Amino acid sequence: MSAQLDSLITQCLPTLREDLQLIKASPMEDGAPGWLLYDALRNSFYRISIITFQLLERWESGQDRTLFLQQANQQGLNIDSEQLEGLLQFLQVNQLLKVDGKRGREFLLQLHNKQQQDWLSWLIHHYLFIKIPLWRPDRFLTQTLPWVSLFFNKPVLYSIRLLGVIGILFVIQQWEAFSATFLYFFT
Repeated sequence: MSAQLDSLITQCLPTLREDLQLIKASPMEDGAPGWLLYDALRNSFYRISIITFQLLERWESGQDRTLFLQQANQQGLNIDSEQLEGLLQFLQVNQLLKVDGKRGREFLLQLHNKQQQDWLSWLIHHYLFIKIPLWRPDRFLTQTLPWVSLFFNKPVLYSIRLLGVIGILFVIQQWEAFSATFLYFFT
């Protein structure tokens, strides 16, 4: 009974994830219209051909694969089962299909295990990004916060603004002297 159910499931089209978006892109090198498949969860873009776009546009999960191929070929797409299998493999490897059941979880676990690296290969690929903190200022900042917080209130803020306006007024009164010395900084 389980083997019949598995064969029935493999004959049907799987369910695409609902967050995928098809976006019109710049034309391909041969001038054909280009399309992007956007995966919002992984923030990835996949450039797809017009035939792949048309197949994804007609995609209905749970539909029989042979019926899907017949309908697509009747509508002018010349594809065979190998091309459909390639598309299904692309969707599965890039995790663009909805994962249901034990087989789906096992596949995701296999992908995760393949992506794991030993410590030496991780070190080779990430040696520039190892962070060694020279100083951890949290304790110092926590201890000095009561003393410094006296300067972060409204009277101090208004005083600093007032001193800034007074300084601008004094600069305006002696503008010729300021502009002559100011241009000296650019030499």
